[in-house]
Amino acid sequence: MIESIHIQASLPWWGAIVASTFLLRIVIFPVVMKIQKNGVLMNNINPEIHKLMKRQREYKQMGNKALADQYSHKIWSVYQKHNCNPLKMAVMPLIQLPLFLSFFIAIRRMAAVPVESMKTGGVFWFTDLTVPDPYYVLPVLACGSFVASIELGGETGVGNPQTARLKNVFRLMPIILIPITASFPTVRTAPSNGLFMYWLPASFISISQILLLKMKKVRLFFGIPQMIQHPPEAQEQSKGFMGYFKESYNSSMAIAEAKQRNTDSMKRYKQLKKNPRPKLYDKPPHLIKQSE
Repeated sequence: MIESIHIQASLPWWGAIVASTFLLRIVIFPVVMKIQKNGVLMNNINPEIHKLMKRQREYKQMGNKALADQYSHKIWSVYQKHNCNPLKMAVMPLIQLPLFLSFFIAIRRMAAVPVESMKTGGVFWFTDLTVPDPYYVLPVLACGSFVASIELGGETGVGNPQTARLKNVFRLMPIILIPITASFPTVRTAPSNGLFMYWLPASFISISQILLLKMKKVRLFFGIPQMIQHPPEAQEQSKGFMGYFKESYNSSMAIAEAKQRNTDSMKRYKQLKKNPRPKLYDKPPHLIKQSE
């Protein structure tokens, strides 16, 4: 596709890569709209969903599968009522990842051959698209655009307590990314200038979409509802992976212990029933401790 645009439109290689990026992002723009709307709807029903999920976990911990399943059905009923689905939020990464990988692999292989015309297909100080930027300007701009996109809330436009915590991690990522993307020009594995001709326009489009969709008139035009800002107490506080793992482990152990006690009691009860001259007790034998 990049080569076709380069030849048919008589564009230099940098222009062909940028044009390809804009073309594909325009194609997936309707998907961005649907994901944005789905994210807002999920945010608006968050308190109701969290209450139902809390009850569902409580019944799971008690080992009451019937009521846990009943609350699971209630959760999906709420999603259906408001015409949203948490699985839809995974659509955007599933679309963007193949696009990024295809561009990355194609441009990297073109630079590695190299395609001779790409050596003069750049612009400004990076006329050679087959080598990395010796001044590190493009890598710094790319990492800066990545941080800007995260700070603005990403293309879904919806934040939550979990993603808010991840922002601190994403803020540190440029410290790692800049040395990797700005390796010395003699390192073949370093991203070439041609790759940044995709990365930077893609980031620019993402940031533009985020800012555009923050405008009330634009959201109204595309049918995106108003986002409700819930108070902190109305939202479930995330316990993190280890917190949920520990809670699940403790509840599983408690259920297993209760089942084992019941099994041991029933065994003792059956043994006592076989005795032809049973001893009289003040309470049911299977409830008496061994010490008694």
